Amino acid sequence: MDIDELTKKIATVNSSIQVSVINEDIEKNQRLIEQISRHNAKRNATLIAGAEANIAQKELFEQQIEIIQKQNALLFDNYSKLKELYDVQVQTTNSAKKELKRSNRFNIAMMIISIVAMIAAVAGPITTIIVS
Repeated sequence: MDIDELTKKIATVNSSIQVSVINEDIEKNQRLIEQISRHNAKRNATLIAGAEANIAQKELFEQQIEIIQKQNALLFDNYSKLKELYDVQVQTTNSAKKELKRSNRFNIAMMIISIVAMIAAVAGPITTIIVS
């Protein structure tokens, strides 16, 4: 064996070792890439599920807001009707108070007239007895 042949064999062995190391590095990198891809796929699936849940929740909130707005409109209508009824009742009460005051004045006037008439009725026979 010659030194040139030995050098060629050593070069060939070194090349084989280098190819083997490079091949191992490639396989290791491929495994890492596959792991990263699986991780990213899981993360993407989680993100998509979360986004879909958020969209569904937003739609639900919009429906609830719409229902609440309708209820508020109904409550406002009810409030307006109750306010109108209250105002009418206040007017009726005030009118009844005024009518009651007029009735009291009228009754007092009638009582005075009745008393005067009674006094006149009693005074008439008394004066007739006294004068005769």
